[in-house]
Amino acid sequence: MASDHARRVDHLLGMQGGDERERALFEGEITSYDPLDTGASGGTYVATFPDGSAAYHKRHDSLHTANVHAFGHDVNGPPLHECAAWHFAKALGPRYERLLPTTVYRRIEGRWGSLAAELPGTKPGRPAFVHAVDQVNDAGFFDVLIGQQDRHGNNFLWDAEGGRLGLFDHGFAFPAVGAEHRVRSAVLRNQRRWKQMKLTDEEVELIERVLGSGDLLGITPLLEPERADEMTRRLESLGEHRMIPRV
Repeated sequence: MASDHARRVDHLLGMQGGDERERALFEGEITSYDPLDTGASGGTYVATFPDGSAAYHKRHDSLHTANVHAFGHDVNGPPLHECAAWHFAKALGPRYERLLPTTVYRRIEGRWGSLAAELPGTKPGRPAFVHAVDQVNDAGFFDVLIGQQDRHGNNFLWDAEGGRLGLFDHGFAFPAVGAEHRVRSAVLRNQRRWKQMKLTDEEVELIERVLGSGDLLGITPLLEPERADEMTRRLESLGEHRMIPRV
C-alpha cells in the first residue's frame, strides 16, 4: 500500500505540467547543477538550462533536519509545500500567481525536490512597500492564507524594472493544528498590520471561494490532513472577523 507521502507526490505529479512554464521546468534539459549555500534551511541546488535561465531545486535529502523540525515539519513536507503554494496562487488568480515563481516537483540526479524558477529582482525587497503597495497587500494576505511561518527580509524580491514583487521560500508554510510557530511574515507585519488590517470585500470573496471549493482550490490532496484542517480553520476565522491577525 502506498504511503500517505507517496499518494501526495502522485497527486502532485498529476497536477503539474498544465502550462508551458511548468513543462519547461519539469522536462527541460539541465546544463549544470550545483549546490547553493542558503544558510539555515539548506538543501538547495541551482539548476541552469540551455537558455541561461536558472531554477532552485530544494531536495528532501539535503534539508537541515533540525531547522525543519523546529518549524513543526519533517523532511517530506517542505518541497511539497513549495509546490502547493504555487498551485494555490495559480488557483487564486493572476494577482497572486504573479507573486510566486513557477514551481514543479522534479527528480534531478536521482534526488526529488521542488524546482522553482528564478525570480527577477533584488533583495531585500523593501522598495516594494513604497512602489507597489497593492502587491505588498496581496502578499501579506497570501501569507496569512497559507500560514507562512518564515517570511523575512531575505525571501522576497523587488524587480524595479518590471515593477514586480516576488515571494519565494514557502516550505515552512501550511502549519499543523496547534503549531507552536504561528503566521510570521515581514510583508504582513510591515504593511497590512499597520496600514490595512481590514480585509477587502474581494479578499473576503476569495476566502469564501477557497472554503466553498471543498478542497482548498485543489491543494488538500497535497497536504497532510492536519495541515489542511488548520488552513480551513484559519480561513474560517479570517472570513468571520474580516481582519488580518496580529503577528
